[in-house]
Amino acid sequence: PSNIAVYHSLEPLKSDIPDEKGKTFREKLDQIEVLVDGPKGFYLWGAPGNGKTTIAAWLAYEYLVRENAVRWVTYSQMQQVLDAKVGFDEQVSALVYQDVQVNEYTKKLRHGKPWDVVIVDDISDDFAPSSQQHRRLKGLFMEWYENGIKLVITSNVNTKTLATAISPAIDSRLTQTVNSVHFPDVDYRNFKKI
Repeated sequence: PSNIAVYHSLEPLKSDIPDEKGKTFREKLDQIEVLVDGPKGFYLWGAPGNGKTTIAAWLAYEYLVRENAVRWVTYSQMQQVLDAKVGFDEQVSALVYQDVQVNEYTKKLRHGKPWDVVIVDDISDDFAPSSQQHRRLKGLFMEWYENGIKLVITSNVNTKTLATAISPAIDSRLTQTVNSVHFPDVDYRNFKKI
C-alpha cells in the first residue's frame, strides 16, 4: 500500500508499553520476527492506532523479500467485491489466485496459482449474519484455507468475535492458520513525534 510507511526493521517501532497481561510491544514484535518464517500467518488485533497496519505492511515487505506472492486488500475493498452484482466470480478469484482472466468467448475463468500470502487490513464484524456478503465471506475464508494461503489479518476485534460473526467453522480455521497477537490499547497516532 502506497499510503503506509513500510519499515525494513521493526526496531524503530519497539516500545516497552505492556498489555493487560504485562507483555510489552517489544516482546510481541520480537515474537513476530521469529514467527514470520513459520507455517502460520498472523491475526493482529487491538484498538485503532496501535500499529497493526504498519506491522502488516512490514510483514508484506518481509514476505516479498522471501519471494512470496502477496495480495493486499483492505476490508472496504473486500466488501465491494463481496457485494458485487456483476463480475463477482472474477473479483473474488483475484483475492485467492494470481493472474485471473476471463475467456471472452466462453466466459470461463482461468487463473494462476494461489497467492502465497493474503493480507486483509482492518476487517470488521459489522455485517449482517444472513446477508449475501456474509455467505460470500465465509466461502472466501474457506477458499483461502483450502488453498493453504497464509493470512495476515488486522482487526479491532479478536478472532472469536470475528469468527462468531462469520461462522464457527472460521474460528477453528483461524486457530489452525494464524498466530493471534493482541496489541496494547494505545493510539500511537496521538503521540507527537519529537
